[in-house]
Amino acid sequence: MDKNLAEQLMKKLHSLDAPINDAVELVEQIPDKDERKRFRKGLGEMMAHIYTDLMIPILRQYPDLDPDKDVVFEEDDPLRWNPQIRNKDA
Repeated sequence: MDKNLAEQLMKKLHSLDAPINDAVELVEQIPDKDERKRFRKGLGEMMAHIYTDLMIPILRQYPDLDPDKDVVFEEDDPLRWNPQIRNKDA
């Protein structure tokens, strides 16, 4: 994929964040615990697929498109990004 298309696709994928978060907030209003859990699971799986199946391959090809590329985490932060993981297949 060329970089221009990758940039456009990343913008579209990021534009899904707000509607999905809105859906998560609505799901929290579902009174039935089991039904709420099913919806949470579905939304979580959808978000995971968007990231792992669509975004990560683009970011491996074009690391400069990573919106978090300049984020600096503390050494002991469990959310710290490991660049070896990002580039393991590059």
